[in-house]
Amino acid sequence: KEPTHGSENVSKHSSQKVTDKKKEDEKPGKPATASSTTSRVSGPAMATATLMAMDRLAGAAALPAEGRPGARNNPIPVEDSATLGKIGRNDSFPMDAYYQQKRSFSHNTSVPVGNDTTPFQGYYDGGCHTISDLKDCLFYELGFGAHVKNLRIANTTIDQPDKQHSAVLACEMSGGSVVSGVRVEHGNVSTRQGGKSAASTAGVITGLQGEQSVLKDIEIVDCSVTTSGHNTYTGAGAGWVDGDIERMTVADSQVTSTGDSASAAIGGGLVTGRIKQLTVVNSQVTTTGKNGNGAIGGGQVGRLHPPANGQVSGLVALNSHVNTTNNLAAAGIGAGFVANEHSEVNGITAIDCSVS
Repeated sequence: KEPTHGSENVSKHSSQKVTDKKKEDEKPGKPATASSTTSRVSGPAMATATLMAMDRLAGAAALPAEGRPGARNNPIPVEDSATLGKIGRNDSFPMDAYYQQKRSFSHNTSVPVGNDTTPFQGYYDGGCHTISDLKDCLFYELGFGAHVKNLRIANTTIDQPDKQHSAVLACEMSGGSVVSGVRVEHGNVSTRQGGKSAASTAGVITGLQGEQSVLKDIEIVDCSVTTSGHNTYTGAGAGWVDGDIERMTVADSQVTSTGDSASAAIGGGLVTGRIKQLTVVNSQVTTTGKNGNGAIGGGQVGRLHPPANGQVSGLVALNSHVNTTNNLAAAGIGAGFVANEHSEVNGITAIDCSVS
């Protein structure tokens, strides 16, 4: 139960590994068994090949066939909160189907789509409509192949002190998932979870963004993220950025951490992936704990143990401010602390900004 880079600080279930293997097995043209040959195949090898073939067939059967509800050419309409709440909880609303939101509605619930063992692996097109009044993450986890696009989320207040990963859109994003064309406004996330053995993450879009996942064309307006636990990563885009963030704008927002060893940033508290083309306007980052690195960009970019590189590039900050107030707490525009020589920060423009 480790994250992509094998950190000993953030627990992660193994569903992504299982799913990734399943996707690899399902690639078009991949033979179900060994190629025809005169060589004999051992009993265990034949059994393994048979199980792999059965696994592929089971996966294919789970996807709605063309023309059926939930197929690519016939997405399931989502017109209200009740329908959204059926995803993954009703056989007619599977977790790997295609969905199309038809109108804006309030979803005043603290029950996310999916859970820690069953991630959403489908396609959700918000149709540029709005979901409002969330009390917890909209999706518990976006699994391999999931894509959420063209969605607006507004007026959310999320206070889940016991959750390890918290956010507005998705508590976690596994590798191979994508979020694009999403705007979050008037959103507030707060958490007090954290400890020496397991880091916690909090963000607006996602708490923990896995390797090879993507956030692109994101807007965050008038939002705040606050953590008070020890050993936390807090960010506007993601608490921990291990994938890619491309073209994100953050305005009138605040990121705050008050615990020790708690990095915070507009962008990502910890960046072991890449942040490219980030625009930040009228926003603030504040840390008050020991080792509380803060930044517009990445609070900590890269990591020494286990080794991982990070990158922040193409950042423009206007009238934005970083303040750290305790020992061993670095602060900067671009990065607070760059952990190793292979990580990089470049292309930074700051206008009417301050660091203290």
